[in-house]
Amino acid sequence: MRSSKVESTAREAPQIYRVEDYRGCENSGVMCVGVEDTWMVEGISRAIQTLFIVDGGTSAAAQSRMGLWMEMERRGKLLHRPLTSSDVLESLSDDDWRALNEKSLFLKIPKDTATDDDARRETSSLEGATRIFVMGSSDGGVGIWEVPENTRWVQQGFSIVDIFLAQSFMLIHGSEGEVRILHLEGKDPREAPHGWDHKICIPPTFSAEGTTGVGIRESLFLLGGKRNLCEGRSLDLHSEKWMNLPLMTQGRTNATSVMWNPDTILVMGGADPEKEMCLSCCEFLDLRIGQWSPFHLNMPLPVNSHAATLYNDHIYISGGFRAGESLGEVRRCRANGQGPWDPLPSLRFKRHLHGMMGFGTAGLQVIGGIYQKESELTSVLSTETLTLDGMRGWEIQLELPFKRVWKARSMKVVG
Repeated sequence: MRSSKVESTAREAPQIYRVEDYRGCENSGVMCVGVEDTWMVEGISRAIQTLFIVDGGTSAAAQSRMGLWMEMERRGKLLHRPLTSSDVLESLSDDDWRALNEKSLFLKIPKDTATDDDARRETSSLEGATRIFVMGSSDGGVGIWEVPENTRWVQQGFSIVDIFLAQSFMLIHGSEGEVRILHLEGKDPREAPHGWDHKICIPPTFSAEGTTGVGIRESLFLLGGKRNLCEGRSLDLHSEKWMNLPLMTQGRTNATSVMWNPDTILVMGGADPEKEMCLSCCEFLDLRIGQWSPFHLNMPLPVNSHAATLYNDHIYISGGFRAGESLGEVRRCRANGQGPWDPLPSLRFKRHLHGMMGFGTAGLQVIGGIYQKESELTSVLSTETLTLDGMRGWEIQLELPFKRVWKARSMKVVG
């Protein structure tokens, strides 16, 4: 967000703020650039006389707001001036754009600047690739590793009830009352392991044990858990501020969750410890209206500690734990919830607490996990892949050189 004095005749350096840092302040003229939905109203309220909103583009967040601007224009409350060129934005210098980018990394820097050139050089070799990270232990110690390179990025003990996510060049680990974040950009894997860049306390009224988590844009969402079955919290990764989420309709622990779309979180299955039963029901949270609703389809089997991924317009689930035994079933349904859960070939190795992600242009991959049957418990170190075109069944790709591998997560590298 940028503030300026409308009556000023000389060009002054713009004052640029994150919206949360400008709360309680006002100015005669305010420009909001790329403000997220959760802060849009706050940004709008800061202008006394004149408000400029620079918005648009192809991102899902921007597209979801365009309906609001069009309706305000129809009611005569908004003057819409489409930009046919970039002349207006050229009033910002390269230093201005760099300052904006430091405040919020989702803002784009003009392509001719040195900063953008540096960023392109850093990501060009990885653009379009999928990186995979696991919580694991080997003879070399415990930590969070990247596979198959077997780079230990962080030396950190962990538990099967911890939260682990990989998103937007960040590794996120939640345990023992805090969330820890490592930014991968600019870090040399040859100098690993690295220390955490940030440690943020989890509210004392919320426990991360058995919680499911998902990251959307610059926010982290934690849902359910052993001691807060229906509750959820969101964390703004910029301001490091927590907010309460609406209560889920079904309390659950050890569920799985996916980012259904940029404004919606889908939570599936899990366990209800109060009733001592696994769950097959699914529900989704629309972040735009702050409301939970039932998903169109329940899972075909009640299960917890399973893996899920959204890939090529389908939701896939695999494995899990139920009735004292790990499972190997794999199913999929359309992302719009229409149609049944179709069965796919079962995994060669039954497992739970594993990871699942898209593989190549038309395939799936599962990594790690645990096999348990009653008191028997062993680590599953094999990686399996399934080609969706031929459906020949799951094939074992490699045996990971670890003692334990849990909760594998993928990160799509986008330039």
